[in-house]
Amino acid sequence: MFVIGFFCQVNNAGCMVHEKRIDNLGFETNFATNALAVHILTERLIPLLRKSSDPRVVCISNLNCMSLYLEFFFGP
Repeated sequence: MFVIGFFCQVNNAGCMVHEKRIDNLGFETNFATNALAVHILTERLIPLLRKSSDPRVVCISNLNCMSLYLEFFFGP
């Protein structure tokens, strides 16, 4: 019997919407995509990851997230 294991999750999704948009649940689009979605996906995959002897979660980002942070809090 051949069993495929799940040992690594790589989060590389992202968006960079330049205008502030709020979705129907009240979340800002960049935050919902870049933070909430990653958290929800990781939480749901934890049971599978725990079955591995050496599970990993890798989150990839870039410096664009800093420009969004600065513009959101300090203006353009």
